[in-house]
Amino acid sequence: MYKIFPNKLSERWKHLFVGLCWVISVKSQTIARQKCEEYSRAVYEEDGDKIFSLRSLIKNHPISTCALYENPLIVGGTPARSREFPHMAVIGFAPTKDSEMDWLCGGSLISDQHVLTAAHCSISHSGPPQKVRLGSVSLHNNDDFVQDFIIDYFVNHPEYKRPMKYHDIAIMFLKKFVTFTAFVRPACLNTVEKLPFTEARATGFGLTTHGNQSASLVLMKVDLDIIPNENCTSYLKFRKHEMPRNLINEMMCAGYLKGGRDTCQGDSGGP
Repeated sequence: MYKIFPNKLSERWKHLFVGLCWVISVKSQTIARQKCEEYSRAVYEEDGDKIFSLRSLIKNHPISTCALYENPLIVGGTPARSREFPHMAVIGFAPTKDSEMDWLCGGSLISDQHVLTAAHCSISHSGPPQKVRLGSVSLHNNDDFVQDFIIDYFVNHPEYKRPMKYHDIAIMFLKKFVTFTAFVRPACLNTVEKLPFTEARATGFGLTTHGNQSASLVLMKVDLDIIPNENCTSYLKFRKHEMPRNLINEMMCAGYLKGGRDTCQGDSGGP
């Protein structure tokens, strides 16, 4: 059975929250960058061809196993392809770890044993979170490259309080270490305060049409506009009970003002 620590985050694990907000300390940026470089090397494998240097030393030529698809793009989205989002995690809920899972939340793999998700994903009508699935783009296919893990610990941000949307972030600790492959690899954490782009890409197994109560069995992706926080305030006037302070610095606003694209229920906690 997993354990939740909503308000008691030990000194040992406090550094894991560093860097999840945009910028907290120089040390956190260094750790995040180092880990990003370390995990990025996991996408390369040596091919069979040899390259001879000027000194006649034989070197293997590294080949990237990343799947990079730049087609323009979950409501209004398109299906993701295998290896396109190797950090994508989907969280299964059930009364026990041996029960049939309801896959109700998403997450991001950020190390070989930790998944970043939303704090409100610590409970559900189907029971507590029990399992994490990595490498999947189709929940009805149990492909060989898919990896399932039992959740050991679920640590909410110490300042998260329902039903508020502030600090709605959590880290899950997996019972076993993840094996990195072309299909499963951690995401890099952001280390800059000002975002250098105007669009964001969201992924998830959530609802694909408004009013439809069935989640998608296929991983979907959608491109959304990043909206300046000051412009987003007017859209939050009907959610004062959840966000009485509007957006705070650690939050960002994204959507598609023309309509037709969005994340939805079931995408919670996902990248």
